[in-house]
Amino acid sequence: SYSGDSNYAPITGFGSYTVTVNTGSLSSTTTALSGVPSSTTFGAGFTAVASVAGAANPSGSVTFLVNGAIYAFVPLAGGSASYTFKLPLGTYSISAVYSGDANNAGSTSSAASVAVSQAATATTLQASAATGTVGTPIALTATVTSIAGTPTGSVSFSYTTSTNSTPTLIGNATLVNGVAVNNALLPEGVDSITAT
Repeated sequence: SYSGDSNYAPITGFGSYTVTVNTGSLSSTTTALSGVPSSTTFGAGFTAVASVAGAANPSGSVTFLVNGAIYAFVPLAGGSASYTFKLPLGTYSISAVYSGDANNAGSTSSAASVAVSQAATATTLQASAATGTVGTPIALTATVTSIAGTPTGSVSFSYTTSTNSTPTLIGNATLVNGVAVNNALLPEGVDSITAT
């Protein structure tokens, strides 16, 4: 019925209109997640693959979740979807959710855990001279590299001598573009220098 307003009279009946809603039957699917390692290092990355199987040729997209939060949407292609993760340090739970389509029901994979640890580094050390005199600085240059990018932070320089095997700190230097320099005043004798 229509109740009317200040300009239009009410109408008590319009007739009837019938809508039939069928229960429908979507084909079931399964989603499997692979490619997630139990551990990796920062910057290394890994590619997770979600494989969706079903009798009615599933289409649509897969949502990758990280710790339960949406991280990426990837279209299905040939029954699978992949995404390359590069996560910060920490421990994560990753899962894949297929949203379904007109013929296929959605499904969710089992979760896979991955721990991301610090990236490996390599340090090389060079000195401006192999010999010197007491009171004259020798420039020590440490170069720190990593597959994950350019490390930041600082480098500690120390030395030992033929008569003292306990490391003596020379000083610290800040990395700039992966390079740290310290102008060291070393004691007389044969000095063994390290950079950490």
